[in-house]
Amino acid sequence: MAAHPVSIVVSDRPHTAVLRSVRSLDGTLTVFPSVSPLHRAFAQMIADARYDICEMAVGAFLQARAAGRQLLLLPVVIGGGFHHGSVVVSPAAPPGGPAGLRGRRVGVRSYSQTTGLWVRAFLEEEHGIRPEDVTWVTTEGSHVPEYQDPPFTRRTSRTLREELLDGGVVAAVPGRGDGAGLSTLVEDPAGAARAWHARHGVVPVNHLLVTTETFAAERPALIAEVVALVGEGIDATRSPGTGGPALPSGLVHGRAAVLPTVALAARYAVRQGLVPELPDVEALFVPQL
Repeated sequence: MAAHPVSIVVSDRPHTAVLRSVRSLDGTLTVFPSVSPLHRAFAQMIADARYDICEMAVGAFLQARAAGRQLLLLPVVIGGGFHHGSVVVSPAAPPGGPAGLRGRRVGVRSYSQTTGLWVRAFLEEEHGIRPEDVTWVTTEGSHVPEYQDPPFTRRTSRTLREELLDGGVVAAVPGRGDGAGLSTLVEDPAGAARAWHARHGVVPVNHLLVTTETFAAERPALIAEVVALVGEGIDATRSPGTGGPALPSGLVHGRAAVLPTVALAARYAVRQGLVPELPDVEALFVPQL
């Protein structure tokens, strides 16, 4: 009897092209379901392990693990980068810089969104603005239904762009198209990112690949093949000259390279109330890799 096809949800990017081009892995037919928007697949994977391997934001993964989901990380970064340029300001009610956010309303798709996690981290470290100093205006909740947003959040039925344009929020971490034509909160995002990297020595991770503990135990050769193919794509994408000299690439692979940025995300997740306690970060990864 033929083996059931292996399902892998991963976004179409230059460094995933090698993986997405294969039709079989470890002798098994491989399919790549399309899910749009991609973050819907996070919820599906968390709810019922719908796919064998799935791209997932690190914040969603950490919350899923804290809620008892038996998911593991593959040591490959699918998406990452600095977020000092990820906050735009309202033209109707500009806050006048990061310090002006204190006591004000700031929009983000979800309080648990990973970009928001990194934004809150630099706001606290560099500007002394704690998560609870801001009212976070959200359009949706966590991908993990057990999680309850903290009391300093509010839900809106409007888009973040609508909130921005009429001053319903003074700033926001915009979704696609929501921040078009708007100024960033941080005047020199690249310079701030360089300083952040000098302190921490890693690039913030957003998306990785996850699998279930069962699939990892049953198909270790297949998972190793996936990691190797994505690693090949990352190495090709990060060839000399790619991305320029100013900021390092967030695309890394291998446990030694990926674990430190996941560990930092986990510390911020605890501080911001996204997970109740710091996990054993080593145990978050597929053990044989």
